[in-house]
Amino acid sequence: MDRQKLLLSVCDYASTDEYMYFVPRNLLGFFEYDIGLKSIEPMKTMEKMELCEYGYGTVCKFKEKLIFAPYYKHDFLIYDVKEFQLIKTINPSLYLGKDGKVFRYYIRTIIHNNCIFFLGDSDSEILVLDMDTMNFFVVETWKKAISEYMGKEQFIGISTYRDICVVNESVWIPLRCSNCILEMDLNTTRAKIHKVDTEKMIFTTICFDGGCFWLTGEKKVIVKWDPQMNSVELLNQFPEDFVNIPKRNQYWNGMFVSSSYEKDYVIFFPMTANMAIRVHATTNKIEKFYQGKESLSCYMVKKWSEDIFYVEWGKSAASIDKSMLIDLNGKVLDTDIFSIEWKRLYLQDFDKKEEVYTENDLLSLKEFFLTRICHMDKAIENPNKGYGKYIHKTI
Repeated sequence: MDRQKLLLSVCDYASTDEYMYFVPRNLLGFFEYDIGLKSIEPMKTMEKMELCEYGYGTVCKFKEKLIFAPYYKHDFLIYDVKEFQLIKTINPSLYLGKDGKVFRYYIRTIIHNNCIFFLGDSDSEILVLDMDTMNFFVVETWKKAISEYMGKEQFIGISTYRDICVVNESVWIPLRCSNCILEMDLNTTRAKIHKVDTEKMIFTTICFDGGCFWLTGEKKVIVKWDPQMNSVELLNQFPEDFVNIPKRNQYWNGMFVSSSYEKDYVIFFPMTANMAIRVHATTNKIEKFYQGKESLSCYMVKKWSEDIFYVEWGKSAASIDKSMLIDLNGKVLDTDIFSIEWKRLYLQDFDKKEEVYTENDLLSLKEFFLTRICHMDKAIENPNKGYGKYIHKTI
């Protein structure tokens, strides 16, 4: 990668025929990508840029509006693409404001009629934004369904890195409860819990081939589940040279991070492995789809167009080593997709003389040290001791 450029790691993007709009994970800023020219520009009138701030987790387009949902931030932002301006900032906790409710860490959206559903990490509430009234409401039905299924009041959240399925106006999504899938009607928000009769695991990916759901979790097996018959097939005949590296992190321990059904095949992108694979939906044969030179982690996959994926690879969830466009035959069409020259970034509170390179990120020394000192302040009984040792160990 050219050291004069920053390779942006994308949380999500929303598309028109000409542009893609996105917020990076390794830089808090708002950008538009010209698809024809393959060029990136900061979006007008949006916030100043800050380094290494994972502020927003997802974005969607509703008519002429872009809606950015928060990850570490708290506000939802609504931007008008015709007027080139931010038109509304909403913090739902200010008026929904019940103790214990989490209205951030959002990673996916569903547009249904005039409403947008926001789905997030395991702690996040399912929120709905009515685009006619610009009002939010919280979906409670799914938690009640879980409580009834568990036989007690217990919050079991969503379990997905990116995958959700919308089938016949219902969303299907794994839960952080072994073998459990949530089905929720998008019209009524009526919710139901399905128990998949297979070996115990927490599912983290899901896709639908028109008849069966394909599920994976922390074990080296692919589950093909027919919900009508409640029948299961287990597929574990992986290519001989398939090598995965298990994660010790309890959350990031799935075998795969994303899956997609495309033209008779289900394609699986790995959490950390030496290849992506695909399975023929009828014969169940597993074969290699794409293999790189080394084992890497895949933290972002999204359809770029009908026959092309956008994929990011890195050594950890916090970094990006490369991005690519790859077709349905596993052929790489382009690389380093969202890269931008440093001189075109307008960073606040940043002194180039103090720069510290960390992979594809850039931190000022002030931010590097103060962020860590503030973070450890709660953990150290005597904060006057330990900072020097911690900084030395960190760098």
